[in-house]
Amino acid sequence: MDKFVIDTSSLLTLARYFIPFDNQSTLFNKLQDRFKAQEIILLDGVLQESKKVSKGLVTAVFSFLNKVSVVKNNQVITQKKHRILDNHYAVQLLKNKLNNSEYEQQKNNYIKSADYQLIFYAIANNNVTIITEESSSQNDNKLFKKIPIICKHHNVQCENIVFLLQQLGLKIDFSV
Repeated sequence: MDKFVIDTSSLLTLARYFIPFDNQSTLFNKLQDRFKAQEIILLDGVLQESKKVSKGLVTAVFSFLNKVSVVKNNQVITQKKHRILDNHYAVQLLKNKLNNSEYEQQKNNYIKSADYQLIFYAIANNNVTIITEESSSQNDNKLFKKIPIICKHHNVQCENIVFLLQQLGLKIDFSV
């Protein structure tokens, strides 16, 4: 089985919409086992972001995330990576509306983000699929392109939570 690196959006989707129906804790236990086995990889940026969104719902529901091995962001931000950000990841129309210092500040914030960590982790590690609920439509006025668009540019597999559940061999039963 390939490995997966998961985005905060997917963890939030699991916590909000799947776990409440997981009456037998099958999904919960499978996820916990996969995180512990490092088949699903948790990046430090995703863990930190998960603690902040929706009043910490993700880490409240999946308390085991605070105990699994976390991959820290120790990437060296080379000039080449800066050029990639500037020329391929930035939405040029939005970039042109900013002065140089505003752009550099937003770029530095992006470099610290979970999205950046997900993308460059997947690029650096073969056979890693990014799991995210982001769509490829650029509809949020963010300066940098969405994860699926960047993944396509780098030929990195990018899927959603349903794909992950299928790969884990889980079938959802909504019977009462």
